[in-house]
Amino acid sequence: ESLRLGKDGRVATWRDFAVLVRTNALLDDFSAALQWAGIPYAVNAGRSFFSTSEVNDVMSLLWALDNPRDEVHLAAVLRSPLVGVDDATLLALKIDGTDLFAAITRPPQGLPETEKAKLEQFRARFVAWRRRRESAPLNVLITDVAASTGFDAWLLQQDGGLQRSANVQKLAGLAGRAME
Repeated sequence: ESLRLGKDGRVATWRDFAVLVRTNALLDDFSAALQWAGIPYAVNAGRSFFSTSEVNDVMSLLWALDNPRDEVHLAAVLRSPLVGVDDATLLALKIDGTDLFAAITRPPQGLPETEKAKLEQFRARFVAWRRRRESAPLNVLITDVAASTGFDAWLLQQDGGLQRSANVQKLAGLAGRAME
């Protein structure tokens, strides 16, 4: 029999429940148990919205789009799930001291084909996004980035994926409101 709620007796859904935990030390145990049981969940451990990895990934991209010579943010984007190059590729791009964006445009010899393909695809997208940032609202650009790179789908496959995807959508919404 199903649990019924309220005067109308509607059937309860997972959204009707919350687990409050006194200490963050227990969150991993609860998360693991909920995941094992196939119960959808979101964790709000008091972390700042802007300190989540998915928001940092998108923010790094926005900084790099604004200034392609910002090598710290560009490197962060390259290593993020938005592009996904490995450490060896990132090192190869910088080993001769070349500007990171120039190195993406002319990748060094000897990179694996899969890594070269990631860089070529990212460079083409990056150039297109830089052009679009002049005319497209920032929230539209963020949404396009999340969809065209598969970032949103990737987030949904991760632990707490619904919340992580919602964080990117929230960032897009905040950006859209900030531009009004």
